[in-house]
Amino acid sequence: MTRDRRRFALLLTVLTAAFVLPARAEFAPITPAELALAQVPGAPTASAVVLFRKAEFHLLDLDSRDLSSRLIVRERVKILTDKGKERGEIEIRHSDFHRLYSLAARTVLPDGRVVPVPKDAKFERRRSKNEKSYSTSIAFPEVAVGAILDAEYELRFDSLFYLRPFYFSDEIPVLSAEILYFIPPSVAVKTWLRDPFAVGVQFERGRDRQSRTLRAWATRLPPVPDEPYQVPFEDLATQMMLLPLVYDEGMVKRRLLEGWDSTSLLLEKRWDEALRHDGDAGRKASSLAGALADRRAKAEAIYRFVRDEIATDEDGPKAGNGIFLADEQPSVDAILRDGHGGTAEKSALLIAMLRAAKLDAKPVWAAPRSGGVIGLDAASPAWFDRVLVAVDLGSEAGGRIFLDPCDRRLGFGRLLADYEGTAAVIPDDKKPELFVLPAALAESNAENARIDLAIDERGIVHGTGSLALKGHSAVGRLRWRESPEKTAEAWKDELGRRFGDSVISEVKVAESVEAQTVEVSWAMAQRAEEALGDEVTLTPSRPVGPATQPFTQPGSARRAPILFDFPYREEVELRVSWPAGWAIESAPAPARATGPAGTYATEIERHEAERNLVVKRRFDLGQNLFATPEACEQARTLFGAAAKGDAQRVVLVKR
Repeated sequence: MTRDRRRFALLLTVLTAAFVLPARAEFAPITPAELALAQVPGAPTASAVVLFRKAEFHLLDLDSRDLSSRLIVRERVKILTDKGKERGEIEIRHSDFHRLYSLAARTVLPDGRVVPVPKDAKFERRRSKNEKSYSTSIAFPEVAVGAILDAEYELRFDSLFYLRPFYFSDEIPVLSAEILYFIPPSVAVKTWLRDPFAVGVQFERGRDRQSRTLRAWATRLPPVPDEPYQVPFEDLATQMMLLPLVYDEGMVKRRLLEGWDSTSLLLEKRWDEALRHDGDAGRKASSLAGALADRRAKAEAIYRFVRDEIATDEDGPKAGNGIFLADEQPSVDAILRDGHGGTAEKSALLIAMLRAAKLDAKPVWAAPRSGGVIGLDAASPAWFDRVLVAVDLGSEAGGRIFLDPCDRRLGFGRLLADYEGTAAVIPDDKKPELFVLPAALAESNAENARIDLAIDERGIVHGTGSLALKGHSAVGRLRWRESPEKTAEAWKDELGRRFGDSVISEVKVAESVEAQTVEVSWAMAQRAEEALGDEVTLTPSRPVGPATQPFTQPGSARRAPILFDFPYREEVELRVSWPAGWAIESAPAPARATGPAGTYATEIERHEAERNLVVKRRFDLGQNLFATPEACEQARTLFGAAAKGDAQRVVLVKR
């Protein structure tokens, strides 16, 4: 291997390093203005403020044998109110690809006393919900109103291709934020910027010894909004990312993240290696699907095997990171033999087995909506945390189907709600495909309940209920517990919470992962001590309601779009009967509110001669994203109508 080729090979090298807590750090002197600051101009109610956030990023330089890129961050926060004490913990995201290398922190109290974080401070390492990443947190000592919190930490990036955005913004006001990039002459770069509130980021280019420099800074950044059901922080924060485009070896220029074709090529080699060793995987695919004539049946059989029989590694070196295959286990045959693999590895195995069954299968780079909208104009693999699988079954069998073999709650062709409707990439070094993953309609994600109740002579209510969940509404309850008995017990507790005045019994649960459905039935009886004897009050929206109004401010006052997990439908049918001598005192008025956001409706059937009543309630949230002030007001109107309607009760009294 030539020297230039060895240098380029280092780009794909991943190292490990121990975490270090430095004994001391050179914190900048605190200024009189910082000591005197008691209120943020333009944000008088701010509980805390970032006085400054200064970062240096040293991009990996192969010519000088640097094996890691380094990000050094120095941040100073001041606590302004008691609520601001919540900022008394520093939390840093990192992973196997961007390692937390060092961290130092201190508290400077209003009287000038300095309290450093002790060497034996307890660090807490938590796993991210949506990514193959972690967060390390440590509490500042003796946090008080007026205190200043200093922190300095270093992250090391062992891959040139897994760089993350730098955030100028925060949940609290930021007076000053800047980052200084040191870029080796052998690497051509471009910047990617998101500035949703037009804060204004300024740039300055220069040189430092052998490096080019790029300084970017912003001042007086407002806090990122904190509003109900808002889009993620990543959508609202001013941020910047550096992308290495080309590595110049002298005689040869190698394309890096210049486009999705070159980005695909960079990851292609390891995937090719993994898929090349597929003899055992192919034989297993044949044993599962060989006797099946239907293409869809073949794909379903193979998918279920990988989903259920190959365990998903969530932690450790074999878990991989995002769309990267783990270094230690690149063979699909090894994954099959060991019976477990990371998320990318399980997708690689599924692809190999589908291809062995003569089905066209491809990897899909995907990212959760809860992590923010990705910028497809920046061809970075760091956007993605999951490899899905696209399999083409032909028009007669459903066309292209997307599969996620890493979640045992997902049936064939189902995705988690967090991935539906998001931008995705099918990598290819010649013709990559950029597209949006399909999303289910509201009626596909439903909760349908029927409650049959009777009032006896003593005024005690008893009856039965059933609840049918489907689609995304069912996913959270599929394979909810490890046994049918424990699942039934969990549902008994859940229904007891939803019907607080009733004893729940005879709970039966039927669920289907493949159909994405859960069906629950039960018996219920009002607690004797809750009965008044001569009056009964019922809430017709239970067990799915009552709805509340989460949007107290008008849509025109919102700064952030509204985002729900998914669109959905709720339907409840309540049937009530009563003995002679009882009568309806009040019942919900029929109502219907229909608009662009969805529908809320109640229907009433009163049969007083037969002594029964039927209330039908329906709520449709027709979409999950409301991006404009007008759309936010439409959502507010819909939930307002639902809250008003659900506040009405059925009241029966004994005459």
